[in-house]
Amino acid sequence: MRPLGISSYEDKLVENAIARILEQIYKPKFYNESFGFRPDRNCH
Repeated sequence: MRPLGISSYEDKLVENAIARILEQIYKPKFYNESFGFRPDRNCH
């Protein structure tokens, strides 16, 4: 059995910071028509 991968508070902070940085870098490169897994957009 493998142990559960529960993130610590510090890990979540780092993950959130990296996600914000990557979002700012890649957001302008996406087509306006693409919706998958983007903030404030969904397939509906």
